[in-house]
Amino acid sequence: MQQEKVSDMFLRLYDRLVEDVENARRKAPIFNDHIDVMDTPDMEKTYFKSTPPEIMVVDYLAGMTDDYFINTYVELFFPRQLPFSFRQLERLTGLPRERMIELLRKEV
Repeated sequence: MQQEKVSDMFLRLYDRLVEDVENARRKAPIFNDHIDVMDTPDMEKTYFKSTPPEIMVVDYLAGMTDDYFINTYVELFFPRQLPFSFRQLERLTGLPRERMIELLRKEV
């Protein structure tokens, strides 16, 4: 039973990551934690340009610990809202609400 759950999670994560690479979703975990790291010294982005998406995903998955796998799965399929209000963020960052909204809109 547990093995089936993990297999389903693995396949679902694999498919999602391939889709993220194929669509060049630069904010996806596979870019932040794998592709951009592999291409850091390479200004030509050789790894990203010359490696098939499926191979990049397999490389990424192969390097994951169990906890990292679960955390990545949860992050992608069960995203949580930040437990902050604008007032709390204003206090933490020193930025006014309007500036935070402006920055958030640029990210989307």
